[in-house]
Amino acid sequence: IRPNPRAARVSSATLAHAALDSNRARWSIPQAMDRRALRSSVVLSASRALGLLLTTIVGILSAALFGTTLQKDCYIASKMAPGLLSSLLLSGVYMTLVVVLGEARQRDGQGAQVALARRALWITGAVMGAICLPILIFPGGVIRLTAPGFGPAEVRLAARLLRVTILAVLLEELIAVQRALYNSSHRFGVPGFVGRMVEMSEIACLVGLSGRIGIFALALGPLVGNGCAALALGVLIPFHYKG
Repeated sequence: IRPNPRAARVSSATLAHAALDSNRARWSIPQAMDRRALRSSVVLSASRALGLLLTTIVGILSAALFGTTLQKDCYIASKMAPGLLSSLLLSGVYMTLVVVLGEARQRDGQGAQVALARRALWITGAVMGAICLPILIFPGGVIRLTAPGFGPAEVRLAARLLRVTILAVLLEELIAVQRALYNSSHRFGVPGFVGRMVEMSEIACLVGLSGRIGIFALALGPLVGNGCAALALGVLIPFHYKG
């Protein structure tokens, strides 16, 4: 039987095209990942830059309105316990949930990811609630521990402020779980820019309410902002999964 040169050329061309398609498919995945990583980096950088700008404005307004007064010292003292809780607990919860929720999405799909996020919300909420409840009931004792040089009047003011600032931490716990749900699906723009509601609320409260409620405007801003951000992130979750 004599070999068919034309059939051999066709087979060679087919194999060459198949190899080329395989190489294109192999390289298209890293390229898509690189584009997504670049886009995420740009979005994160933009949201952080905006947050830095807004935080600077808050600092300028706070210094102009309250300066280094005793009221400002009371506010700073009221932020110590909430700041400690946020740094020690919420940061670790967020980083862990991003990894765990991402693995759940890849392994079991979106339904399992959302169900796991709900369980995490209940668990972390119960833990944070158990920690924050005694602080809400006995804020004066916490202030005496964190600001031992305060007199009775300063302790009373700082304790009243602490009841506001500690509620903002409870909302931060909700936002941490929501952010982890978005970020584990490589969605960074929505939580990044929605989070700027906190600084915007601080500015709005300082400008609009400091003349009426004084230093409480500085404590109320993060509470209002975290509430708005948590509500917005919750409402946008269905659209996030449609996208």
